[in-house]
Amino acid sequence: MTTAMSKSSTSRNRRRVSTVQVALERLADAQEATQAELHDLVTQVRHLTEAQQRTEERVGRLEATVERLAEAQQRTEERVGRLEATVERLAEAQRRTEERLEALAQAQQRTEERLEALAQAQQRTEERLEELAQAQRRTEERLEALAQAQQRTEEHLAVMTTRMNRMDGQLGNLTGWVLEHRYRDRAPAYFDDLLSGIRVLSHQEIALLLEPAVASGAITRAERRDAIDEDIVLHGKRLADSADAYLVAEVSASVSAVDAERAARRSGVVARATGAPVIAAVVGPRIHPDADLAARKAGLWRVLDGTTLAPTELAPAGLLAAEEQPAV
Repeated sequence: MTTAMSKSSTSRNRRRVSTVQVALERLADAQEATQAELHDLVTQVRHLTEAQQRTEERVGRLEATVERLAEAQQRTEERVGRLEATVERLAEAQRRTEERLEALAQAQQRTEERLEALAQAQQRTEERLEELAQAQRRTEERLEALAQAQQRTEEHLAVMTTRMNRMDGQLGNLTGWVLEHRYRDRAPAYFDDLLSGIRVLSHQEIALLLEPAVASGAITRAERRDAIDEDIVLHGKRLADSADAYLVAEVSASVSAVDAERAARRSGVVARATGAPVIAAVVGPRIHPDADLAARKAGLWRVLDGTTLAPTELAPAGLLAAEEQPAV
């Protein structure tokens, strides 16, 4: 817009200069035409000269203005050049941006394809999981059925175990009863190394034997009841000195420490009740190692599978009962 104004102003100046020139030509012609008007013309020329001077000054100012406008135009063109370079750089950046956007669009396309593949894989996984869940449910149902069957089996085993325990107890009682009667019936043979003239006391005879001691306070009634329950009580002559003596024996298929303690306790009751020598013994086919030690410490004789052992003797390994292994 500044350039257009400068051009318009220059055009007006030119027109003005042309007008001045025309006026001068007319004045020259008028000078030649009339000398009478010379003075006026001189005056007019002077005025015109002054006007011309003023015009030249204005033209000078206009030229300075045009120079400044040209410089401004130069600066504008330089700025436009810089703007064009900036626009070029922006265009290049836009091109790179479009290339990147295209690459991103392609990457997005690949991502969507991968997502689709993943979605399909997820679908297959979910179907597989559903199949596994159904199989798990079937397995759990089978496990539940097995657990119920196991429960029934355990209940049946518990019943069978109870029955077996009762049978074991009954068998043990039967075995003990058989052994007790065997040793009682064959007492002269089994205890011949300890007594002579052996007589087996019945439980009724034991009760009568101990009754006076209860009355005298030598033993208690509870001790009497305990002693009456002893497996074997014999009377005879002690071989060592032919003194009247009693033999109190606890019979068991496998002699335990409890049997040894019971024989020692009950023999003591009989000794206090009768005042006679009492031989305490444990009897059976075998004896546990701890029971053998307890018997020797308590001064008990051991009659094992027909072998008579004094309290100071160790039981041979062949007469020791095997230790029971803990249940797994």
